[in-house]
Amino acid sequence: RLPDYVLAAVGGGSNAIGIFYPFIEDKDVKLIGVEAEGKGIETGLHAATITKHEKGIIHGMMSYVLKDEDGNIADIGNGSTIHRRGVQQDEKRRSC
Repeated sequence: RLPDYVLAAVGGGSNAIGIFYPFIEDKDVKLIGVEAEGKGIETGLHAATITKHEKGIIHGMMSYVLKDEDGNIADIGNGSTIHRRGVQQDEKRRSC
């Protein structure tokens, strides 16, 4: 029996796409990505790459990233290197 829902943390991409991939084409399985709110969306100290993304270049590729007020890749204040979504998540979001 297939699940009704698959839930995974999104961010760098490997966790979510690893569990989502087998179900991407199955319209009966709902895929739900959750993101790290950190100290709150309004503080800027978060990894909410779905809610607060902008197009940018990171690691030599276009992706949806978190930026600071100067347009640079944001320092989210927790030592995290997850400032963007995974490539597969970007493609899936664009197809929805």
